Amino acid sequence: MIENVHERHIAATPDEVWAVLHDLDLLYPPSSGSFRLPEGLHPGAPVIHDGTRYRIAEVVAGRRLWFDVGRSMSDGHGFELIPHDGGTLVRHSITGHLSGWFAVLWPVMIRRQHNRAMSGTLDNLKRAVEGPSADLPAENAFSGTHGARGRVRRWVGGGEVPPVMAGLSTLSGHDYIDAFRLDVSAADRWTAESWARAMFEDDRPVAARAVTRGLLGAMLSRTAPQGRVGGFTVVHASSDTLRGEAHSTLTTDQVTVHVGADEVTLVTAVRFHRAVAGPMWATLSHLHRRFAPQILRYAAAQLERSSRPVDQRRP
Repeated sequence: MIENVHERHIAATPDEVWAVLHDLDLLYPPSSGSFRLPEGLHPGAPVIHDGTRYRIAEVVAGRRLWFDVGRSMSDGHGFELIPHDGGTLVRHSITGHLSGWFAVLWPVMIRRQHNRAMSGTLDNLKRAVEGPSADLPAENAFSGTHGARGRVRRWVGGGEVPPVMAGLSTLSGHDYIDAFRLDVSAADRWTAESWARAMFEDDRPVAARAVTRGLLGAMLSRTAPQGRVGGFTVVHASSDTLRGEAHSTLTTDQVTVHVGADEVTLVTAVRFHRAVAGPMWATLSHLHRRFAPQILRYAAAQLERSSRPVDQRRP
């Protein structure tokens, strides 16, 4: 029987840490091999780890992510997020009995490789959540947009969303509001419209989007014509703010994208038109809050990689 545990304390709430851990395949250090989640995070989803295939056993948002490796590792392995000392203790554990070639190779090779990979993964997670100020070994840091970005912070409900953010929404009498902010260096290199299109649009076929971005990818829209972004009609657009609305018999939904010097904010407000809309949104809002951090992070990565026309960038 073995017990292998790695821990990091991160100065953020479990929900904030979970929003970044959700992109686990991006956190895994390339120098340690490959770790892919081609269908995202949900029970039963496949894991491709250095050519070995297994599956996700359990997903409890903000608390626990566990993997079922099969007979080679009796109890599997995974992450736990534990509120601790004003932040979150992130623990990765392997416990149980090993069998087959895994048991033979663990003490002579696999253990050292695993320790290096998990140390790098947790270091990358801490840097991604806390920002560039996190003091971590350079060889484990991931590069590009992910290395430069800070954490995604969120506020849910009228009593929690700061007035300056709530004021970005113009939807009167809304029944729901939330705000998500991504800290990213020089966010204002791109207009609010460029950010919004990177968030809500994806020109690839639905199947391709679903493979790389899971359910979120399938829900995105193809590039919309002028005056629309994704499924929203643009009601206001300036270099730093874009506001879009969608209307149905049940709700009016408004999204606002606001770009600052080193952050981008997404505010969502919903007004209910029918009594049934409240219970329906109470269910759907869980998906929305799960996807919002992913949308922001993906947009940042896309904008960094893309070559936007000059006239879509801010002077």
